[in-house]
Amino acid sequence: MNRTIFSIFSAMILTGSLFLAACGGDSQDQPQAQQSQQALQNLDAENQKNRANQTLPNVPPQITIISPSTGSSVSASPLAVSWTATDQNNDKLGVEVQYRVVADTMGAYQSVMPFTTPDPKNFSWNINSLSAGDYELMVKVSDGSLSNVAFSRIKK
Repeated sequence: MNRTIFSIFSAMILTGSLFLAACGGDSQDQPQAQQSQQALQNLDAENQKNRANQTLPNVPPQITIISPSTGSSVSASPLAVSWTATDQNNDKLGVEVQYRVVADTMGAYQSVMPFTTPDPKNFSWNINSLSAGDYELMVKVSDGSLSNVAFSRIKK
């Protein structure tokens, strides 16, 4: 239920500040959050200029996690995380990778790769510090204005 609400909320995000609020970051992440918000605003401004002559309204980008697949057991570090992200408007995209402990349904996601442009399509995640358990990996994609998320559950 919480994931469904979060997914719907994420897909409806219209501003950089709401995108950051949905990230679940705490006050210790302020400098990173401010940099991410600025990067989102810059990306949105650039994409708006590029869409000026398009008749298609802006639509949210789409994202699919390729690796690790849901249900994977992982132990090797670094863990290769990869995804595909597309945008019907051909906007430039940025992404962020986060995770949370599955048992902590109200827990905030922790950022392992801050918002990055352009979309790197993969990330090497050092999982050595994670204890054994179930984790939910979330990859967010944004065109600076609209966002979307994909999830993968893994076991360490």
